[in-house]
Amino acid sequence: MEKKPFTDQRRVLWLVGGVILLGGILAWGLFAPATSELPGSGGPDVQLPSMSNVPGQGAPKMEIETPEER
Repeated sequence: MEKKPFTDQRRVLWLVGGVILLGGILAWGLFAPATSELPGSGGPDVQLPSMSNVPGQGAPKMEIETPEER
């Protein structure tokens, strides 16, 4: 008598395990971005210069002290 494919218990368990693993990876890929924190939340309260917060040409300039002047 010939064995039919996927009737061996070991093969079925490997197939089920692979499907569960693949399904878990796909579910994580779909739901992880929706549950993650917003960018910048929990970060330092220091505002680094970017193109949106650099003072314009007519803005007053702060005096900069160098270590040699102290």
